[in-house]
Amino acid sequence: MQVTITARHFDLTDALKNYTRDGLMNLKKYSDNIIFAEVVLWKQKSVHFAEVNMRINKFSFFSKSKEDDLYKAVDSAINKVERQIKKKIGKQNKRHTHKKPGLKNIPQSIDFLEEKRVHKKKMSLAKLYPVDAVDQFEDMDEDIFLFINKEDDRVNLLEKNDNGSYNLSEIEEKN
Repeated sequence: MQVTITARHFDLTDALKNYTRDGLMNLKKYSDNIIFAEVVLWKQKSVHFAEVNMRINKFSFFSKSKEDDLYKAVDSAINKVERQIKKKIGKQNKRHTHKKPGLKNIPQSIDFLEEKRVHKKKMSLAKLYPVDAVDQFEDMDEDIFLFINKEDDRVNLLEKNDNGSYNLSEIEEKN
């Protein structure tokens, strides 16, 4: 993320610069795709202003705040941008959940996995030719075998049938 902090009509202190940068870095929890953030700070008489202009992917966010303290103005402007980001994320999530109706109702907690007797297992994928994968699979006491096919660099699934034959399936990544 490219951060630009500009001060008008006063000298920008390192403390204020770090405070503003830390506030902007807290927004990374909403998206890792923040392209840039520009902050402009200025004061007129005893009133302090802060403007935040931010770009995340194809979306732009802007806020302006006016406070009696410069730190309050920075907080207020960053909070306004944060609310805009949350609102945009909420709209996107609502808009795209209809494409995956089965996923939104699945609890994502460990308790759910234990309750349903789901056992986690780590596997590493080896690059093999299908013939070599069958040879390795015969020596294993498993029902399925995943490997990366050396011929096309795609993930393949090998399954044993009841009659002693094997099914070879190519796993396709969907975007």
